[in-house]
Amino acid sequence: MSKRAIGSSPQQPYLFYIVLVGVGLGTVAMGLWPRLALLSAALAVVNVVCGTKRMVDLNLTVGSITRGSLLGLVVALPLLVFLAEPLRVYTQRLYVTSNTVLVFYQVCFVSAPLEEFFFRGIVQEQVGPIVGSTLYALMGALYFLPHVPILVTLIVVVAMGLLGIVYSMIRERHGVAAAIASHVMIGFVLQVLPLLLDTLRPLIP
Repeated sequence: MSKRAIGSSPQQPYLFYIVLVGVGLGTVAMGLWPRLALLSAALAVVNVVCGTKRMVDLNLTVGSITRGSLLGLVVALPLLVFLAEPLRVYTQRLYVTSNTVLVFYQVCFVSAPLEEFFFRGIVQEQVGPIVGSTLYALMGALYFLPHVPILVTLIVVVAMGLLGIVYSMIRERHGVAAAIASHVMIGFVLQVLPLLLDTLRPLIP
């Protein structure tokens, strides 16, 4: 698991989170996708800075990645079976696009590793899973307000809070890499796959 670097402080995650909030508030007038790109870039910089201040043991093994992926699949598949169409509509409203490739890139290649490294590898290690999951949930409002309806944003906050608890439990048992893998799998199944199935529907006899 993670090891605290000498001289690390429990206040540091809060300070870095305030930086992210500042970037979010400072870019509120921008369009959704440029704003997401800047917030992701800011989170990447925070991760690099934090990574130089403390050691984060990812537990990057085939076993941990496999376990994380399977746990993510167990969580997401039942929801996909019963809610595929609502999930598609929700994802399109949330990201204001039906571009499967764009959503796949943002959800699986950007959000999952950056968010889990920070919230599970750094924040959770320093201040615990409850605070980590709460701050993670509030990121939903930072990402999407005021660009999507407030009801959709509230759903995002609740969903991210619940998923944050899931990722925190996986991180505690199997490590940060497993949490990243589960995040990738859940994002793919619940957000990317409904869009992909809708795109492929006209091609299916």
